[in-house]
Amino acid sequence: MNYKKDQGSFYFLYKLTPGVSASFAFEVAETIGVDKNILLRAREILRGLRNNEIIQPLKENIRTHNSKNLTKLNVPKPDED
Repeated sequence: MNYKKDQGSFYFLYKLTPGVSASFAFEVAETIGVDKNILLRAREILRGLRNNEIIQPLKENIRTHNSKNLTKLNVPKPDED
């Protein structure tokens, strides 16, 4: 996939061809520098979803919800029922 950078903007250059459409999400994420470990985990989750498999959480990365962290990041609190 080709891309172009111009005055701080990033453009992906696509060529339309007949046939099956495919997602380039992983290629885009890799191109813009998403961490390799995140991409590996995303591929693992996608594979599990496609195969109707149980997706196990990563024990070393489990984090609990902390409202203080959300405030620091300026993320709105989730809607409560």
